[in-house]
Order: sequence, then structure tokens, then C-alpha cells
Amino acid sequence: RIETAEPDPSSTEGDLSARDMEKRLADKSRSRCPRHCGRWSAAGLLLLLLTLGGLSWLRLRDVAAAWAGLSDWTGLSHLFAEWGGNNSSDCGRQNASSADSSSGSGSATHSVTLRSGTGKVGVGAPIEQQVPRHCNPNAPQLSWRPPRKFNWSSDRQLLCFSEPMYLPWHTGHWEGRDWCWGQLKQYGCHRHIHAHYSWQEGQEIASRYGDLVPSVDEMLLEPVLRPDLCQRRDLGLSQLWSAADWGKAWAWFNENVAVYVLNLPVATERWERISSELQELNISATRIAGVDLRVPGAFRDAQREGLVPATFNFTLAQEVARMPINDMRGILGTVGCASAHFRAHRRILEASPRLPLAVVLEDDASLASDFIPKLYHLVHKELPCDWDLLSLKSRCPYGICVSPHLLRVQPDGNEPASTCRHGVNYGFYGVLYNVERLEALDERWARTVWNETRPRCLDVDVAMASMSDVVKYYAVPAMQTPGLLQERHEGSARYDFNAELLPRQDRHDDGEAPAWYGT
Repeated sequence: RIETAEPDPSSTEGDLSARDMEKRLADKSRSRCPRHCGRWSAAGLLLLLLTLGGLSWLRLRDVAAAWAGLSDWTGLSHLFAEWGGNNSSDCGRQNASSADSSSGSGSATHSVTLRSGTGKVGVGAPIEQQVPRHCNPNAPQLSWRPPRKFNWSSDRQLLCFSEPMYLPWHTGHWEGRDWCWGQLKQYGCHRHIHAHYSWQEGQEIASRYGDLVPSVDEMLLEPVLRPDLCQRRDLGLSQLWSAADWGKAWAWFNENVAVYVLNLPVATERWERISSELQELNISATRIAGVDLRVPGAFRDAQREGLVPATFNFTLAQEVARMPINDMRGILGTVGCASAHFRAHRRILEASPRLPLAVVLEDDASLASDFIPKLYHLVHKELPCDWDLLSLKSRCPYGICVSPHLLRVQPDGNEPASTCRHGVNYGFYGVLYNVERLEALDERWARTVWNETRPRCLDVDVAMASMSDVVKYYAVPAMQTPGLLQERHEGSARYDFNAELLPRQDRHDDGEAPAWYGT
């Protein structure tokens, strides 16, 4: 992608070389170009197009009228320069310099920044080659792929897509569900969420619970493609960083990364614990108040703040969540958790000064002692330049390994979009955001989350995984231990709050407890 922009007149960086180059280009162009060569070259091109196109006299008259209304063709000459036209490029530079010197507004040099890759853009304008500071421009980027499914044999299909008579696990029910994959997720990951198993290990465990999940010897399933690249525990071990490594990483982190912590106002012990740990690492963080929807009026306040759309019907979402296809319980804590994450996004975008990167931590995260050099090397050695966000620890991952510490998250095509492709890529314990892309990401994310007909998408991590075919979403597999961070086992306020009701005055119904409450 190529972008052109006027340089900041107040900046003094590189003034001497830029002015010398401008003077040399102006002298050179005067020696071989008439004053208005940019206009004549544009006129010649226009005449050629008119002749070849066989335009009518009426259209020619319109073009002539447009010609008469234009007083300066410097912009067109500059466009020729970008296309690679040598003469019009140099003369365009002369005209630009002349116009600028007569107005007394400083240099009118246009700088061209190449975001990635290399190339030439004409010969008239000085070119600034900017290497991205927050990614590896040589890291491969995956092209778009549709959601991936498992390719079962015909015999296995008959087994996997026939609903079993008994399932000892809580799950949604719908026609055509892949029960084999559902059991692998349940027994291979969800029930051992903190065990850091690989999918191969999880498959061996799940295959002991009936015949739905095949053994590894019979058929190896790969929710993560190329698992040998990034599905390894030892990749999360700490390294012996040199003083130079630490110095580089610290300078980069302090200059470019803002840190935020999501914490409920009542969870003061958690805040004291994580803030103390961050202080030991010399990391300053901003506290973002979580959203406790048990408090009367909190839901309406979240809507007034813009965290939840004014049109979002909580009661309807709750009723849809109880349907067999979703088989959810309450959603009070889930909605509050989503609201808090969107509040963090808003604080990031409103920060002054706004740093290019932001880390958002949940208050049960515990950073590794060498978090800063690990993050620095992950970003600069492995992270592709198309990235929108990076989960620093993702459980039950689904995608493809692209480097030793990263997988490119992909939607789970085995589950329907109506359930938000639920059940993989769990956890937003720590997320790194590319801030220049966050505003557009936030808008798309909110449209996915706040949909009463798909309450599974109220889980922000699930919603983001379902969007990963259009969002450049990367993650560090959770089995890499200790990795960048660990989750403390302090219980889940979200799960606890889900068992409670939205206060009477915040509901869209008559305020009575629904029939399912307490079941």
C-alpha cells in the first residue's frame, strides 16, 4: 500500500538533505524543461486520448470547459511522477517548488511511504522507505481461506452426524451436528482447560469416552494445522536474554505500548495483586472498571455510555440463549464482560498521547518475568504485518501454525455460524492490539457481539474467532508454558454473575423472573 502525504513543516528531521535534493531537482528541471512543461505534457496526453477515443464535439466542449477551469496541473504532473513519467515528474517538482516559494509556506515535497515490501515510485519525488516497527515485514501472510471442516470417512460420517442416545456433557443440540468433534472439544480440551494439552494428547483422552472420537492411531485430527511448528510446551520457556536484548525491548515497550487492566470495582484484592506484580516488572497500567450488571441501573448506564447498543434487547438474547441450539444458562456476566472489553477499546482510542500498541489484561492474568523481551521478539521476529490483534494465550486453538510461537486463528467450519462457531480459541487473558486498526475492528466486532439471535457471540473471544476469516487474528497457543502469561485460578466472576438475573428496572419485559430461573 502506498500513501502520499505532506510532511510536517514544523519537523526539522532531515531538513538539509531534503532541501539540497529539492534544489538539485529544481536546477535540473529548469535546464531542460520550459516553465509550463507539466501543462503541455498533460495537454498532449489529453489530446491523444481524445483522438483515439473518437469523442464527440459535445464531449470535447465539456472537456475544454473543464480545462479552462483548472489553473494548476501540478497535481497531475505529480501523479505522472508516481506512474514513473520522468519529464513530467521533474517539471512537476519545479512547478511545485515555484508555487511554494511564492506563497512562503515551506517545502511542498511529497513523501511516499511504502508500508511493506520494496519498490520505486517515479524518479521526481524523494522516497522514504519506512520499515514497520511493530511486525516482521518478511513474515508470511496467509491468503483468505473459507472456514475449514474435518474430512471424515463415509463410515465415520454416519457415526459422527447421528445424535447419540446419551451425552454426559452440556452442549447445544441441532440437526446435522458433528458429535465426534463436539466430544473431542469437550473431553480433549474444555474439561482440561488448564492442563496445557496438545490436541493430539486431548484426542487420546477423548477417545477413551466411547467410540465417537477415533484414537490417534486410527485417525489423527488436526484442529491446528502444522502442529509440530507451534504446538510444543518447551517453546514457552524463558530464555537467557542479554543486556542488549533487555535494553532494546524496554526502549521499544516504553515508547510504543500502553497497558490496561480490566477489573471490577468490587474486586479490589485482584487489582492489588496484579498492580503489585506489574510494579515489580516496572510496568505502569491503567485500570479499566469492569461492568457489574447486578447493580441496578448498570445496564442502562452501559447503553448510555455506548458500550451496549440502545437497541439491544437483553431479555430476548437471554431467551434465545436458553434454546436447545445454544443450551446456555444466564448471560448477565457475559454481557458485562463484553461491555468492559468495549470500554477498554474506547479508552485506548481516546488516550492522549495515543500509543501505537495496547495490551489489555484481565485481572486474573499473571505476566512472565521476561514478558517484555518475549513480547518484543515475538512482534519483531514472528508477527506478520497484516495483524489486527494478537491473543497472548489462547486455549483450545483452531487455526494454522505460522511460526514457532504463533498460529493464525481460523473459524471452526465444523460448527454453524448461528452458534458463533463456538468452542475454540478461548481466552482473552491478555490481548495486544494494533491501535491504528482498532476503531474499524471495534465497529465490526460490536456488530457481531450484540446480536440477540446469536447469544454465543456475546463471548468476545468466541465472536472474534468466528470473524477470523476477515480479521487478521493471531494467537499464542496456551500449551506453550509459561509463555507470555499465565491465568490465576481465582474463579470466574462472569460465570458467577451468569447465574443471576438482570435487575427488574433494566429488563425489557414486565420484570418478573422467567420460568427457567433457578433451573
